[in-house]
Amino acid sequence: PSPPPSLVGTAVPGFSLPPMEQDLDGLSDADLRGTVSVVNFWASWCLPCRAEMPLLIELAGPQGVVVHGINVRDRPVAARRFLAETGDPFRRIGVDADGRISAALGVQGLPATLVVDAGGRIAFARIGPLDRSDIDDDILPLIRRLASAP
Repeated sequence: PSPPPSLVGTAVPGFSLPPMEQDLDGLSDADLRGTVSVVNFWASWCLPCRAEMPLLIELAGPQGVVVHGINVRDRPVAARRFLAETGDPFRRIGVDADGRISAALGVQGLPATLVVDAGGRIAFARIGPLDRSDIDDDILPLIRRLASAP
């Protein structure tokens, strides 16, 4: 399933989510300005989220992409265990305990991934798990294009 087409090109609405751990940073709309970034919506109970995690780790590692996470309707202990098992690609993680922010961003299912341009506008949206072709054919070329834009 794909998101409503109206999502692409819209500005990320104002939000501020608390961190998963007290000593870490949460995530807000301000964190999505100034650099191109990927925002991934995930939960420990989401099996496709687990399956796509190696692609996100590759984006954040060898590809050098800024990847943020929004943990949706999850238990903190389960979310921490999930990342300990899969690896953690996220620069920042915000906790959307009630799913309100995800809904405001047009996310109706997990996993979901957005590419946000440096101005805070949504340039790409995928509801459902990412696969290799999403990364190679859509996301990386788009990020390169956005990063080189004036």
